[in-house]
Amino acid sequence: MPSTCMSSIRTKYSSESRLRRCVTKQRNEPDDVLHDAVYRWQPEMKHLCSKLLSIGGQEVDFASLPDRDLPILLSLGERFTGTTVRVVRQGGSSYRNVAHLWLERTTSIIAIGMGYALASNRIWYPHAWGIEDEALLETTEIQIDYYGRYITENEASTFAKMHAVTSATP
Repeated sequence: MPSTCMSSIRTKYSSESRLRRCVTKQRNEPDDVLHDAVYRWQPEMKHLCSKLLSIGGQEVDFASLPDRDLPILLSLGERFTGTTVRVVRQGGSSYRNVAHLWLERTTSIIAIGMGYALASNRIWYPHAWGIEDEALLETTEIQIDYYGRYITENEASTFAKMHAVTSATP
């Protein structure tokens, strides 16, 4: 492997900045340096990747490492099903959009779901969505599948205040 690539991996790994890599079904084992770095850094990610890929899709995006919610997501996470209702917002990330829905209460949102969504390109991405009595509130594009957890009322208020202004997560 070229030294510039190794240097880049070391920089990303040591600074705990965004470490991005996809795991494919064909390569479930961490067979390269980057996979090894991700799994050493946050070993639970290997379990989450296995769980998500068993539901569907081909890859898991590591865009938001470290995922501080990962231990809770692994113990309380579930597959979300139900009718998806798209709620369009002008641009922005799912996190920011759902934060606005929560704060504005212009819909019948009763909870926030956060975790991962399977997009049409067959990649799981970190994602947030609103929850109504019988529906998921999507604020970006309709997703194929959702895996995550409900967050409590207190967590939702904190989440909304934190993400309403700006968010780098998709």
